[in-house]
Amino acid sequence: MVSDWKQAWKWLSIHVAVIIALVNAGVALLPQFQGMLTPSQYAYANAALGVAVVLARLINQPGSHS
Repeated sequence: MVSDWKQAWKWLSIHVAVIIALVNAGVALLPQFQGMLTPSQYAYANAALGVAVVLARLINQPGSHS
């Protein structure tokens, strides 16, 4: 674990990851969202958001110890 894990809720990468989780849960649980994207569009969107998590983690943020 990183030494400042208790501060993780402040990290941009955590915010992006939570957004991904909420979007995926919404698509899975709410039928009205299931037809909005084709499976390949959904896969591309998830891939792009995954890259966003990595990029967000690489950004030096105020209060980080890097």
